[in-house]
Amino acid sequence: MFRIVIIFLFSLLTIATGILAASRATMDYNEQGRYFDGLVVYDIARLEVYFFLTIVFLALSLVSIIFLKRSGTAKVNK
Repeated sequence: MFRIVIIFLFSLLTIATGILAASRATMDYNEQGRYFDGLVVYDIARLEVYFFLTIVFLALSLVSIIFLKRSGTAKVNK
């Protein structure tokens, strides 16, 4: 059960950081790499961090799924 919760959390983190990275990628940055929305200044350098985190969480999700299937705990009780 614990492993399924871990997979679920990694999957949620993958989706959340992916959505954040995609939304930040569509912003209209100026030539200095900044976007100002009237309240907050967004820097394009953070975009690389969000994409990196998305890849890391995706890899952790896949490794967790593979580990769960290999350990035999994914069997359904009959």
